[in-house]
Amino acid sequence: MFVALVLSSCGSASKLAQSLDYKNGSKAGTVLTAFATQYLTTGKLDLSNAQNILNLMTLSDALSSLKSDSDQAKEDFGKGLMVTAPVVNDNNVGKVVDALSLLSNMDLQKITDSMQKGKSGIDSSLLSAGMESVLKLLGK
Repeated sequence: MFVALVLSSCGSASKLAQSLDYKNGSKAGTVLTAFATQYLTTGKLDLSNAQNILNLMTLSDALSSLKSDSDQAKEDFGKGLMVTAPVVNDNNVGKVVDALSLLSNMDLQKITDSMQKGKSGIDSSLLSAGMESVLKLLGK
């Protein structure tokens, strides 16, 4: 009986690690860690920085998991997020996922494409405010 329980637990952990939502949470966690480091040091997020634009593109892709209203997708995303973002923990993961869900409704890809091409007139203030609300949850 114990062996069956251990095998079923390992099977569940394996399925979670293979979940697209978990992987997307992990990608988002890596980006949030980079953004949080910059934000906590400087008090702002530099959206003209080339690396930050690449990170926004990665985040945009990762947030696709939050476009559905699935509680399971959000839970798996949150678990992946906590693995790669040490600033996200059991106490704040729900609030961070909820804040990122709001960002998932923005067309980040369009914004980052325009920023990358150097187009003027792109209003990144909404994006900046959204990212700052997420980053404030992480400690500043």
